Amino acid sequence: MKKTMKIDQTIAELRRQLEAAEADRKAAEKAEQRALEQAKKYASDNHSRTVLALYDELGIDAEHQRPRRVNDQVRYVATDRDETHRTRRLLTYVRALREAADPDLLEELTRADQDDRDERKPTPVPVATETAAEPVAEPAESAPAASADEAATDPVGAAEQPLRRSWHVPYDQAA
Repeated sequence: MKKTMKIDQTIAELRRQLEAAEADRKAAEKAEQRALEQAKKYASDNHSRTVLALYDELGIDAEHQRPRRVNDQVRYVATDRDETHRTRRLLTYVRALREAADPDLLEELTRADQDDRDERKPTPVPVATETAAEPVAEPAESAPAASADEAATDPVGAAEQPLRRSWHVPYDQAA
C-alpha cells in the first residue's frame, strides 16, 4: 500500500513539474510573439532593410524559382516566398562569422555599440512626489532655442537636437 502511495506521489509531482514547464514554455512563446508583433509594428522597414543589406553583403541569393504552367504559358514562381530558407542561410552565415571572429574585435564592437547606445540614452524626468516640500526644478536647456526660420523649416525640432532618422534612407547610409 505504501509503495503505491509513494508512486502516486511521484506521479503527481512529475505532473506538477510538467505543467509548470509547459506554462513556462507557453509564457516564453507568448512573450516572443508579443516582441515580434511590436517589432513588425515599429521597426519592420528597418529590419527589412538590414536583412536585405546583409543578403547583398554576404551574397546570399534567393531560392531558385520553380517553373509553373498557367494557361499554356510557363511562369516562374518563388519557392520560398516568406524567405524562411534564405533567412536560415543568413543566420548560418552570421553565426559562422561570429564564431570565426577575433574575440578582441567582438569585444571592441560590443563596447562601441554600448557607447553609441549610451549617447542616446534619455535623461530621466524628475517626478514630483506628494511629500516633497520644494517643487522639482525643470532640467536646464542645453541647446539654444531654434530661431523662427529654423522652426518654420523644421517643425519637429531637429534644429534643437540632431536625431538619427534612418527610416527614409537605406540602412547602411543612415547616420
